Order: sequence, then structure tokens, then C-alpha cells
Amino acid sequence: MEPNVDIKFQVDLGEIIPGQHVVTRGIEIADRSYEGRGSALYYSFVPGFRHNDTAVETGWSLGTVEDDLGTIYNHQCQGRWGPDADGVVRRGDGFLGNIIPSVASILRVSICPVWTPPEEWVKNFEVNVVDGTVININKVVGP
Repeated sequence: MEPNVDIKFQVDLGEIIPGQHVVTRGIEIADRSYEGRGSALYYSFVPGFRHNDTAVETGWSLGTVEDDLGTIYNHQCQGRWGPDADGVVRRGDGFLGNIIPSVASILRVSICPVWTPPEEWVKNFEVNVVDGTVININKVVGP
């Protein structure tokens, strides 16, 4: 599951699933892994978990995703992850729902954690899709 990341940036979203920080790695504009149906957000799980660990709840999702042109991205909460050769899951991706238009400049992404994180986490962020600069991060402090 090595992505073709077109826009590289990193945002630590916090511990949005128990025991795991989710850290964005970037976006693939015309996602080839979703049959050309849309772009994808790539992320890492830190520290990672065994793929057969049934105690890990990985059900976080993207909330509203939109760009500065007013495009609403219908991601339908689709995403996936898979283990590396050693059986540890370290990476995943989330379908954004549309291909980001070439004339868009800013993508706004909101996050829906699977639980109430005990510490600071990112509720939403904005990224410049031209150069990958993260221009706005809205954090929420714990419960």
C-alpha cells in the first residue's frame, strides 16, 4: 500500500483511536487505488498495531471535506488499512470522494474520532493543495 502522494504534508491528528496517533502523510490527487473515482488522504498509525488485534477500534472517519471552490467531497467514510510484512498495521488511506479540481487551492478536512481523545486532537485542518502547506489547524483539548 505505498501511495503515489502528490501533495506531501504532515499533521498529527492526535490519539483519535485508542492507543494510536493518526498522522497524515499527504494526498493523492487522482487516486489510482480507488479506480480513478477520487482523491485519497494517506496516513500513518503511530506506533502501529498487530493486524489481528481485535481490541483496536479503527473506526475514525473524515467529516466534512470541501475545497475553496465550494466542492463538497462525498467520501462515504470509505477507507482502508493493511499490515506490513511483519503483520503490523502502520499505514492507511481514506477516500476523499472526488478528484480535487486542478483550479482548487485549499482543501478543508474535518476529523471524526472513534472516541473522545484524552488529550489534544485536531478537529479540522486546511492544506494548500498547490504546495502542501498546512495553513490552519483547529485543535480541541481532551474531554
